[in-house]
Amino acid sequence: FEGLMERQEARAPQPEFERTYIRLGTLYKDAGNTEKARSIWKRGLQQFPESRQLREALAVIESK
Repeated sequence: FEGLMERQEARAPQPEFERTYIRLGTLYKDAGNTEKARSIWKRGLQQFPESRQLREALAVIESK
């Protein structure tokens, strides 16, 4: 996913690219790496500032 994310960031943002950040962040969170998950979701929000899913995922992790 990290390689995919970097390739996607080299292109113009496409709506489906948002899923890469959501999934990668979730994988890190599930593995117990909340700092990396937070970083990925914040990076995703830079690309997709209107993303409800990224914002909600980040809010949950920030509340802990």
